[in-house]
Amino acid sequence: MRMRKKRKRSEEEESAEEEEKKNRQRRRRRRGELGNRGFDTQIMKLLEGESIAWSEQENGRTLVIKVDEINPKMLSFFKRPSTSVL
Repeated sequence: MRMRKKRKRSEEEESAEEEEKKNRQRRRRRRGELGNRGFDTQIMKLLEGESIAWSEQENGRTLVIKVDEINPKMLSFFKRPSTSVL
C-alpha cells in the first residue's frame, strides 16, 4: 500500500480559504448565531430609550426584561406581525 503525499497548498489557496472562513463567520454573526454584541447593544439602547428596566445575566448573552412593565404596542420599535393569507 502506497502512501500519497499531501499536496502543498499555495498561498493564494490558503488566503482564499481564510477569507471564506471570515465571510462565514460574518454571516453567522449577522444571523445572531455567535452572540453578536452589536445586536445586544442595539436592544439595550432601545429599551433604555423606552425607559424599560433590564439587566444582563452573568454569561453576557441573556437580557432579563421585566415583562409586566412592557406593553409591546406602545414601543416605538414594535412591528405588528404580518397577516398573510395563503
